[in-house]
Amino acid sequence: MNIKPKKLPTLLLVSSNPLTIGFFEGVVDKLEEYALITSSSELDTLESLDKVFVSFIVIDDKTVDALSLCTKVRALKEHEHTPILVITGQLKKSFIRNLMKAGATDFLAEPLDEDELLVRMEVAQKATQTQSKMVALSSRLPKKEGEDTSLKKRSINKEPPS
Repeated sequence: MNIKPKKLPTLLLVSSNPLTIGFFEGVVDKLEEYALITSSSELDTLESLDKVFVSFIVIDDKTVDALSLCTKVRALKEHEHTPILVITGQLKKSFIRNLMKAGATDFLAEPLDEDELLVRMEVAQKATQTQSKMVALSSRLPKKEGEDTSLKKRSINKEPPS
């Protein structure tokens, strides 16, 4: 584990690939408003998440089981909304769907591209901010006991014209 949290926000990169690590060091160095922490195992990653505030996670699926790690990260209360990007060469729809179900926010296709990374980080951050606002707002709504909250009850159905 390489911890250099000079400033916030902090990006946690889970990768053992020197080229991937070098790519992220270069990007984070340009961003200046991010610090970078690197990790090369699931256990190391979970320990880092416990010790240091992390605002963004990038997982290289060649280093760890991304599905397993996403699930474990999402189980942590303080990281249930932290953006997670997964670097993968697997672009099968079923794999991507499983990543999203496990808690990934988005994925990065290989080979890595700086512009794509920056766009996906921005989109993930906006989605996370929106999700956090929705959670905060929904917690303020009164819930009546025994109230049916199914989609059918919450939908407005207009009869089609005859």
